[in-house]
Amino acid sequence: MSNSSCTTIIVTPKASVDGRMRVAHSCDDALADHRIVFVAAQDWPEGAMRPVYPQGICSGALPRWNANIIPRLYVPGRSDEYSDSLGQAFPTLPVGEIPQVRHTYAYLDGNYGIMNEAGLMLGECTCKAWNQCDPEEGKRLFYSAELGRVALERCTLAAEAVDLMGSLLEEFGYYGTGETLLVADANDAWVMEMTPSSDGTGGYWIAQRVPDGEIFVEANLFRIREIRPDSPDMKMCPYLSEEARKKPGLDWTEMASRGEYHHPYYSLRRVWRTMNILQPSVEYPTKVDSYLTKAYPFSFKPDRPVSREDIAASGLAYLALGHVHKRTEPLCFGTTTVAWPGCPEGRGFDELGEKGFYAGVLQDGRVTLRFVPLGRHRYEIRTVDVTGQDAAAVLESALPTDTEGESCRILLRGESSGLDIPALHRRFAPRFAFLELRDETTLPEPLWQRAEEDSLRGLFLRDLKQQLAQAQTEEDRQRVTMAARFGLAALDHRDLG
Repeated sequence: MSNSSCTTIIVTPKASVDGRMRVAHSCDDALADHRIVFVAAQDWPEGAMRPVYPQGICSGALPRWNANIIPRLYVPGRSDEYSDSLGQAFPTLPVGEIPQVRHTYAYLDGNYGIMNEAGLMLGECTCKAWNQCDPEEGKRLFYSAELGRVALERCTLAAEAVDLMGSLLEEFGYYGTGETLLVADANDAWVMEMTPSSDGTGGYWIAQRVPDGEIFVEANLFRIREIRPDSPDMKMCPYLSEEARKKPGLDWTEMASRGEYHHPYYSLRRVWRTMNILQPSVEYPTKVDSYLTKAYPFSFKPDRPVSREDIAASGLAYLALGHVHKRTEPLCFGTTTVAWPGCPEGRGFDELGEKGFYAGVLQDGRVTLRFVPLGRHRYEIRTVDVTGQDAAAVLESALPTDTEGESCRILLRGESSGLDIPALHRRFAPRFAFLELRDETTLPEPLWQRAEEDSLRGLFLRDLKQQLAQAQTEEDRQRVTMAARFGLAALDHRDLG
């Protein structure tokens, strides 16, 4: 198998043991720029324009726009990595512009977009198509790579991303090869296939939803077949909708594809093998008449949800798992290394701590991963007990010194007669990108005043009061007093921090 083969897979939530959506993509081109790049979220002024850059990986270097395969982009300001020329003399020039939105999401980028901060995921593979052309100002601005990046910048849902990319392709034109983009969020997954149009403007595209509970695989050959314009599980450009109404049963792959690259089974053998591993109860044929066979369905239901045992038996060196926003440590199932890298940057107080990605080295069939921090902005929640102390002094000693770029929520707990939250905020807010102070303290209560109650509280206090009277040292007395405070807080369903 050529090392330029790309295989891309969707596993829907009900097809996996843990109920999570997954998108996998092997961008296997040995000569490409394989850096993983973090592009930060950004706010834009009204009326701004978004440059659209050509892509050398599509069909080779494009000297007119200083577009090469390595670096894939030299665009100072887009990210630190894209500001590095890697020896290229001049920055990449845009082939055109589109109107910018006011806010763009952070995302991880490769030769094709990977995932944004909202958990929207992409996969990609190139397909052999009848129509192929180069970019041209005013006619053909987009290749699938920039199309996917714009979707990651602007969208949170898969269907929304498909609609956006389709409208951009129709309005601003598409160039390059036949392409497939897998598009998925936590609950919904679509396969979007596209080619340049025969007249060199606009482009043709179609998308089909992957049913939950099923798995989709594509390997450098279009997989969508009958064009069904009235199906809620299909989206398409107006041209295809009109043609399909004139010719019921119109086949997208037959219409757009030139078949498999290089030799028979270059693509379909990979599709067959995936189905063979995950749905062995069905005897899919190993040999078929042509690339237009209908022996392999668009998607399939695995015999059982994909499990650890399936991963171990897969023969994969590394399986990257998506959508879960919390990073896990790498796991090993058999000889397969598995990891959830989490989201590239936190978006709220439910996504705490350091964010980034895993970089891996493949050697002798095994993968070694290291975590690379990428997020320039992090969220943290800190708890501080101010019982019997000056709140400002406690915060001064409890907070770390390096909090620039951090959004922090501080929960002030314990007992207090009253806190001046505005004054505390004025003092500490300049240290953070964002600071929220929450006063969760309770009014102090004389510790032993309810010791004579005929209740569980009274029994608890009487026992500790007796221990306090027998304490020999100040340390012992402080320990008993603290035990009383924490015990009363537990009885009141409070947390002293």
